[in-house]
Amino acid sequence: MNKNSDVFWMAAQKITREDVDYNPCSYEIRLDNDMNGLCESLPKSPLSSWLNASIIKAYPGEVELEFVVSPKLTNPAGVLHGGIQCAIMDEVVGMTGASLDLDQFLYAIDLKVDYLRKAKLGQILSVKGKIIKFGKNVVNCTAEIYTRDCRLIAQARSNLIIP
Repeated sequence: MNKNSDVFWMAAQKITREDVDYNPCSYEIRLDNDMNGLCESLPKSPLSSWLNASIIKAYPGEVELEFVVSPKLTNPAGVLHGGIQCAIMDEVVGMTGASLDLDQFLYAIDLKVDYLRKAKLGQILSVKGKIIKFGKNVVNCTAEIYTRDCRLIAQARSNLIIP
C-alpha cells in the first residue's frame, strides 16, 4: 500500500500513520473503538448470499469479506472463474461505499480488473475493499483478493458516483 493514499482516511478519522498497519495483506485500522458493529448494518446483496461470503471486518471506508472457492464458482479448468472474481470485487467496492453511511446509494461508474494468479477449488479467499479518495462527486475505491498466505489473486479499481 502507498502510505500517501491513506491521507483522506487518516484525516477523516483524526488518526496518525502509527495507528495504521500497512501490511498489504492486513491493512486494518487499530483503534480503541471497535467498529465491528458495522458488519451487521452493511447491506448484503443476493450475490453475497449466493457466494456464501462472510463479512470479516468493516470500518468506515474499509470492508473485508471471506469466501471459499466452491465448485459453483469455478470454470471448466477448476479454478475461480474470472467473472466471479470481478463480481465479488464489485460487491466489496459497493459495500465499502455503503460503509461510509451516506444518505444516498453510490453507483459504480467503472471497474478495472487485473487478474494476477489462479485460485483453486477449496481455497479460502479474502476480499478487501478500501476507499482511496473521497471527492465531491466521485469516490475512488480499490478491491483486492488474497489467499490465506497473502498472495494477491486479483485487484480492481472502481469509481463510485455520488448522485
